[in-house]
Amino acid sequence: MPYSSPPADCLIVLTVGREAVSDFAGSLYDPSVELRSERPEQDGSKLLTCYGAYTGSQGTAGDGVSANTVFITLRVDQPGASGDGDVVEQTRRSFTSYRDEHTSAVKILPDLGDDAYSYREVADRDVAVNVDFRKGNATMHIRLNRSHAGAPLPHQETSVESDALTLARALADNLDSLLS
Repeated sequence: MPYSSPPADCLIVLTVGREAVSDFAGSLYDPSVELRSERPEQDGSKLLTCYGAYTGSQGTAGDGVSANTVFITLRVDQPGASGDGDVVEQTRRSFTSYRDEHTSAVKILPDLGDDAYSYREVADRDVAVNVDFRKGNATMHIRLNRSHAGAPLPHQETSVESDALTLARALADNLDSLLS
C-alpha cells in the first residue's frame, strides 16, 4: 500500500535519527537544536524538509570542525500526479532518472529501501555526503555537510560518509512509523 504523506514536522525525524545526528555533530552537538521544518510545495508530491546546523560558538572544535549541518527531505509521491496509475512505478522511474541524469560517481547501496545510492562532494573546506533512497512511493534525501578550519583529510571524508549512512539506515528502518 502506498504512503500518503510525510510527518507533520521534523520532531519525529529527529527522534528516530537523534543518535546518528549526535554522533555526526560530535563535540558541536547541542541537544537543544531542533531540526527546522518546512513544507515546500511540489506538484504531485507531499514534502517535508528538515534542517539543522551545529556550530561552534567560539570558532572550531578541537578537531578543526567549524560546523556540521543536517538536511533531510522526505517526499511522498501522490497517485495520479503524472497520469500513471501506479504511483510506486512512477516514483521508481523518477528516482532512477534523477540518479542517472544528475548525479555522477554514485555508489549503489544494497539493503537500503528499494533503491539507494550515495555520493560525496568535497570542496576547499567542506565535505558533503548525500544519501538518497526510495521505498515504494517515498523517497528520502539526506545531506550531511561538515566544514573544517582547513582542507579536509581523507579520514574526515570517510567519517562523514559513515555518519550519513548510519542516519539513512536509522530513518529507513523506521520509515513505516515516519510516514502515513
